[in-house]
Amino acid sequence: MFRSLILYSQILILCLLSAPTLATQPIETHTQEGLRWPLDATRRITSTFGEYRSDRFHAGLDFSINGNIGVPCFAIDDGYISRIKTSFNGYGRVIYLTLHSGDIAVYGHLDGFEGRVETRLREEQLRQGRYSVELWFKPGELEYQNGDIVGYCGGTGAGAPHLHFELRTPRNEPYDPVLAGFYYDDQSAPYVRRVSIRALDGDSEVESSMKPLVRSVEKNFAAPVKFYGRVGISAQAHDYQQGGWSRLGVQELSLYVDDELRHRTVLDTFPYDLNRHSRLDFDYELGREGMRKFRRLYVTPGNELEFYDEGLPGGVLDSRELGVGFHQVRIEVVDHRGNRSEMHWPIEALAESRIPLASEPDTIPDYLNHSHKPLDFPIEVGIVGTTAIINLPSVPDSISVRNIFTASPAYLHPKRLVPSGNGSWATRAQLSMDHSGPTMFSVLIEDSSGTVYQNHREIIILPLASGKDVTYSVPNSGYNIRFEGYGQPWDIVAEMTVEEPEDGTEAPILTMYPRDYPFLTTFRLLLDSESEPFDDQAVMVYRERPDQDWQFLSNFREQDGYRLTAKVFSFESFSVVRDTIPPELFNATPRDGIAFASTKPRMAVSIRDEFSGLDIENCDMRLNGESVIWIYDPDADRMYFEPWEPLPRGSYSWEVVAVDNAGNRSELTRSFIID
Repeated sequence: MFRSLILYSQILILCLLSAPTLATQPIETHTQEGLRWPLDATRRITSTFGEYRSDRFHAGLDFSINGNIGVPCFAIDDGYISRIKTSFNGYGRVIYLTLHSGDIAVYGHLDGFEGRVETRLREEQLRQGRYSVELWFKPGELEYQNGDIVGYCGGTGAGAPHLHFELRTPRNEPYDPVLAGFYYDDQSAPYVRRVSIRALDGDSEVESSMKPLVRSVEKNFAAPVKFYGRVGISAQAHDYQQGGWSRLGVQELSLYVDDELRHRTVLDTFPYDLNRHSRLDFDYELGREGMRKFRRLYVTPGNELEFYDEGLPGGVLDSRELGVGFHQVRIEVVDHRGNRSEMHWPIEALAESRIPLASEPDTIPDYLNHSHKPLDFPIEVGIVGTTAIINLPSVPDSISVRNIFTASPAYLHPKRLVPSGNGSWATRAQLSMDHSGPTMFSVLIEDSSGTVYQNHREIIILPLASGKDVTYSVPNSGYNIRFEGYGQPWDIVAEMTVEEPEDGTEAPILTMYPRDYPFLTTFRLLLDSESEPFDDQAVMVYRERPDQDWQFLSNFREQDGYRLTAKVFSFESFSVVRDTIPPELFNATPRDGIAFASTKPRMAVSIRDEFSGLDIENCDMRLNGESVIWIYDPDADRMYFEPWEPLPRGSYSWEVVAVDNAGNRSELTRSFIID
């Protein structure tokens, strides 16, 4: 037995030594196409092309550098540096290398540039007196050969240290670097983690609801679901690089129904002017509910991306076309190395809607035109797209129901409610796009004796038609809202509530629904003061939920200060507050009065503003009264300066000025000595 254990141990050690890992595999310096890999330190990928980002796509590959700042980056081919940029956020320090082919290689989040580039950068920073600059170069100025060092990896801009690497066409459109031969080792298949199905119009439903339904995938299968009408399916798919730990995206997703290929998404390239269409490629509505990275396997109206195979029937499924009964959905996912897997999902098409879209009743009772006995019973009104769902979750036990009707100017004619299970009554009604403002939804219950009870629910509604601009004044609030129609992929009826100011706010609280509407461009929110202008410390704010703190939105003023305006990209709660608290400066180094032996001392301070946020362009750091080229690290909330050249011996005064978006100001002064 002892001998067997020795043999087993030897086999185990041999397997471990021979197992393919990122750490032990030899690293090739060039692709099969002859392009130089942008770095040698690692082939570990932490993000892939086309992955989900907030309101955009990830446009390249992210390489881990294992926290080793200063790792060299190489020119992937002959070319010249055509552009460099430095900023406190975004890509931080970034290089744009135009290749002899005309394509552009982008290196982001760098710690520094190659010597010639660094010299040109510093000259421009000194000329402008600031860190954030952008420079463009012509062919012949900064030429580099395949394999030359162009920069050094870092963590500038945002996030942990890594290299963000992109390839772009001569038209500046990003494409997947894998297409150029930058394959990374991976033998692990991707997988579908969760799937979703949603109704796509007011005459459709999933499990008796117009809300999306999400199913977990277990052992490549999801539980069955019932639907009626037009629906769309989304999938949340992930991949892991062998030997890596980052959850990656997939390159290709295909939807089959009854073994027929209906839709295929291939994430290869996209134009930057369609970056916001990520809200249509991904399921933005689920994302607002915290369920991110669901990719639609159908094309929504307004989606102009070219990820999709236009020669296929399409991913929108209609129960009336598929036929009543069960149908087999199969979703296949493929990663960037060609590994693939699939999942299966039985879906059942119903013959009719369980809560049909309301039609006009054959006869309209006379009592609908009169007042009746008031009764306090709950009325729920929900709006999805341009369809209202009117629901009575319960009816008093004392009432023996004969009929239930609902009436509203929003749908012109009364509608009949039908039993919807568990003692509730409901109907769906198509809303008029011509009606806006405060709207009463009335519900009348007729019992078996002919007695009629009534109750009301009032909400503010606003139709928003795609392609049309709308300006609306919210009654008794001082709010004006302007919507630019070209940012709307489809028609909706928005809902608004107006609440009295709460502690700390200077204006009513306006909340808009639906929160999950995927605007493609901004709309303008205008707040007018009818009595006196807003002062300099008044700022417009927003929040997603009542339990959250207010976040800064804008302090832009018009009409001599009587109007605050903001560009808004989503429906939230909005109000106005006064920010009177200046930024905080703390943890300053060096300490006051300290003596240095070093002639290049690092000066740094933590800088934070808890409310309106830093107006970083108006912050400053000075040495003996002269502004220096200081750097701000938004991840660390740290502002610092390191002299490029040795400082002469003597005494120095070091000052920091911090300004927030409401104009509040803080200052800090320290002195030190160079011995």
